[in-house]
Amino acid sequence: MTTRRTTLAIHSQRNAAKFVALALALAIAAASGCNSGSATSDAERVRLDEANAARKALEHVREAERLERNTKNDLAIEEYLRAVRLYRELPAAWNNLGRLLMIKGENNAAAEAFRIAADLSPADPKPVYNLGALWESMGWPDDASRYYTEALARDQNHLPSLRRSILLDVNLGRATDQTENRLRRALLLESDPDWRGHLMRAQVRMRDGSLTVGNETR
Repeated sequence: MTTRRTTLAIHSQRNAAKFVALALALAIAAASGCNSGSATSDAERVRLDEANAARKALEHVREAERLERNTKNDLAIEEYLRAVRLYRELPAAWNNLGRLLMIKGENNAAAEAFRIAADLSPADPKPVYNLGALWESMGWPDDASRYYTEALARDQNHLPSLRRSILLDVNLGRATDQTENRLRRALLLESDPDWRGHLMRAQVRMRDGSLTVGNETR
């Protein structure tokens, strides 16, 4: 299977808001402990250290996003790495790091970043989908299909996973009842006219393995 062209969609604005909320929550918790009038306990120091780490990590995330917008991906990778080293519990930062490593061709490192993001955010389909997109871009459709299925187990309406899993099945000539069910759901959800056209052709050519469309990460 030939390597497919990868296009990237960046979802960083809402992630930054999550980072802000997290850092504020930690800071408030730490401040509450420190203002109690008693000697600072070990637990309070841990909370304060964690809040400081989260705040500094957020600064690196914001800088990484700025660099990414300016296509300075190598510098953005360094900032994302600084962020997660300071405060590991940032699944969106790991996911963004994985995307940039994938662009750079560092596939093993990208896969590890996506896995960490998936473990830290077990309800989020995006990092699992990105693992599928990574394996598909490398020509491993069986692994890609498995991850798309896992992403859909997290969110059955995750449209990118529906799209890619359907097209993989069609391309490989292995469409099943599950493929048809996913196709019906995708057609109900799809608003992009280009993708809707791809899916409708897939519906007609369910047993034809000639339909090929480039993949994307989220």
